Amino acid sequence: MTSITAHGMVFIHSAPRALMAHLEWSIASVLDTEVRLQWADQPIAPKSARTEFLWSGHETAGVELAAILASWQKVRFEVNQQSSEAQEGSRWVYTPSLGMFYSPVDSAGNILASELRIRSAIDAAGTNLLDLQRGLRAVLGQAWDDELEGYRKAELEKPQVELRRIS
Repeated sequence: MTSITAHGMVFIHSAPRALMAHLEWSIASVLDTEVRLQWADQPIAPKSARTEFLWSGHETAGVELAAILASWQKVRFEVNQQSSEAQEGSRWVYTPSLGMFYSPVDSAGNILASELRIRSAIDAAGTNLLDLQRGLRAVLGQAWDDELEGYRKAELEKPQVELRRIS
């Protein structure tokens, strides 16, 4: 049994329904525990489902979850690992069309862009402000956020249950 040293959140924005059990088994193998996820339809991707869950595991569990989910190639997901005293936080995002995006994040979830990456975007753009904007968007993983935005909105637009007090 490994000790719990990391925590985070996984958002599977879309996965083919045929992979749901396989994904649960894969996640269980990383977290060394039984996994039963609550899946819901993903309205913008027919025959696919979505889920999200909190996870706890060893210090490399975040990257291992991202790698094992990406190995299925047809899954859109985000894996977030919270920062701790031992390590900074991390975010891995994957879409079948773009592949993997990784960034360190702070305790509030903000992407931490290195000076080297920012300078590289500035140098590549020269005096062209549109190229600078494109370069900085690449550093922030904007293409992944753009592609996933519809999947995120679909979840937010699901019917809400209203609870009322009966007097």
